[in-house]
Amino acid sequence: MNAWAFLRGALLLLSVLLSLAAGTAHAQSADPAPQLRATASFTGQEPLTVGATATLQVDVLTSTWFTQPPELSSLNIPGAMVTGPTGDATLIRDNVGGVAYSGLRFSYQVSPTAAGALRVPPLTVRAQVGQASAPLSTSTQALTVQAATPPGMEASGHGLAASSVQVSQQVQFSAQPPAVGDHIRRTITVQAQGAQAMLIPPPDSAPVPGLKAYSSEPELSPLSDSRGGFLGGQRVDRIDYVVERAGAFALPEVEVRWWNVTTKREERAVLPAQPFDAHAGAAYQAPFSVQQDLRDLGRQVQVRIPGGWLALAAAAAAAGLAWWL
Repeated sequence: MNAWAFLRGALLLLSVLLSLAAGTAHAQSADPAPQLRATASFTGQEPLTVGATATLQVDVLTSTWFTQPPELSSLNIPGAMVTGPTGDATLIRDNVGGVAYSGLRFSYQVSPTAAGALRVPPLTVRAQVGQASAPLSTSTQALTVQAATPPGMEASGHGLAASSVQVSQQVQFSAQPPAVGDHIRRTITVQAQGAQAMLIPPPDSAPVPGLKAYSSEPELSPLSDSRGGFLGGQRVDRIDYVVERAGAFALPEVEVRWWNVTTKREERAVLPAQPFDAHAGAAYQAPFSVQQDLRDLGRQVQVRIPGGWLALAAAAAAAGLAWWL
């Protein structure tokens, strides 16, 4: 009897252990594997504007967590200039099919340089996430968007399209009042919100008769917020003028034409002309007399020979000539 009771208890314990093992295996099989998702989309409306800058958002999400920052492949879009990701990535959350996802949002700046279809290739994303034994990889979907040239702007993309433009200038004279031989430096600064610095055209400055112009390489720099996010671009041009003759002059008016992507119309920013007079100036006087110094130097190197020695030399020369004859 005792043996049967012991055997019955052992069988019951074995069945309980088998049930627990089966429940654990079922729970492990029901636990989904870590997931990695990536999507890409443009913010704002289509079509994109040639010369303006649009933001391409790339969302990278996982059902667990990132143990290392995601790695994104390089992005090359034919017919557009691409920079980024710019600024700090933004934390985001989403729910897909009842599954909670969290991740990061990256921002690329895309500036179309020609009108037509703009094809964005898939972007490969690789990430190491929690509860995954190996890195996961996925890709964004391919996108096709249209880019249009604003009315009146050049189809080649040299026109400036922005949400706002500020233009300023600074004029510096090497002497006041300027004279022939002096130089004048004109510095023109263009700040365009929502446009890349490389797409800001150079100022159209007409030549001035009597002034020789020399242009320096422009300084291009981005405009960003406190987190490094894209705001726009800045271009600084410096032109040096050398006065070749006396007279009345005026540095010409500078006009910057640009397309306002907010109001959908062309606008102009104008820098006024800068008039000034240049005089002939006094003849140049050296701080010392060069001619007088040369005369003094000539006196110092003169060789003086006594008259007696000259007579003796002449007599010796005559005697030598007589002997030879």
